[in-house]
Amino acid sequence: MTDISITLTDIDFLQEQLDFSEISPVDFENLAFHLLDEMGFSNLIWRKGGEGNSATDGGRDLEATFWTVLPAVSKEEKYWFEVKYRKNQLERSQVQGTVLNAAGNNLKDNVVIITNKTISNPTLDWIKDFQGSHKTPSVSVWQGHDLELRLRKNPRTLAKFLPSSLAFTGRCKVIESKFSNLMLLPAGGELDELWSKREEYYEYPYLTLIAILAEVAYGDISKRQW
Repeated sequence: MTDISITLTDIDFLQEQLDFSEISPVDFENLAFHLLDEMGFSNLIWRKGGEGNSATDGGRDLEATFWTVLPAVSKEEKYWFEVKYRKNQLERSQVQGTVLNAAGNNLKDNVVIITNKTISNPTLDWIKDFQGSHKTPSVSVWQGHDLELRLRKNPRTLAKFLPSSLAFTGRCKVIESKFSNLMLLPAGGELDELWSKREEYYEYPYLTLIAILAEVAYGDISKRQW
């Protein structure tokens, strides 16, 4: 089966632009954790520490590793992620503090700041200047619009935390992906929606097969004649 992150298109994916205000700061941290897992990061560790003992971002950071496979060599790199949920633009001082703190730990190859908002152009310039004089760690920021692009390519996380943002066709692709990759059948509400909108996907027998298997597993197949 082809993975959904390759076949899913933005056109039928989202009903509208993502609104991260729909979720809490704690859920935003959970979203980041699940997204990294879906993207293929491994050895994920979610711990308290670093800068934030504030209620704003929960004082949490994530550590993970990622294998990069190249034609000539394969290597495992270490990542440090800081999750910063904000109501307004992320402060420059927070970015600087995170980067300088990470620079003091030579065990990390990359530091990534994840925020639901944006950072200012002067902050971006500061990161560029820092990177010019420090080869490691590699520094990047996933701003709200960057995070949205990654969620479009990894819709299982999006469906879990922001399900209202998915169009019906997007939800169907998530159902297919969960079954193909995880052998998970659609839940009760998903199955009800598949039944009520079955005429919209009659050209896709694979989805119908998944629905039938779920019906057999959960109830009486004679109740709904797929």
